[in-house]
Amino acid sequence: MSKLHHTPPAWFSIAAAIRHSGLSRSLIHEHINDGSLLSSTVKRPGRNRGRRLVQCASLDRLILSGIGSKSCTGLKHVKSNSPSNEL
Repeated sequence: MSKLHHTPPAWFSIAAAIRHSGLSRSLIHEHINDGSLLSSTVKRPGRNRGRRLVQCASLDRLILSGIGSKSCTGLKHVKSNSPSNEL
């Protein structure tokens, strides 16, 4: 039996970028607007609107750039409610 190989996509829709990253729609658009997230809008000829796509690699770089930054150091460890952690 042959194994199927899943190739990750090169581009995400905005909805898929939200699911992949856990970031809000407004934060994704903020990063697109400031240039820290690479995106492209694919339009049909003669149309004003189209489909906005986000480059997966740039989304992953954006996420990785936050690891170890000041924005992550303020996170607190939350204790579990399981009996093994009770005093």
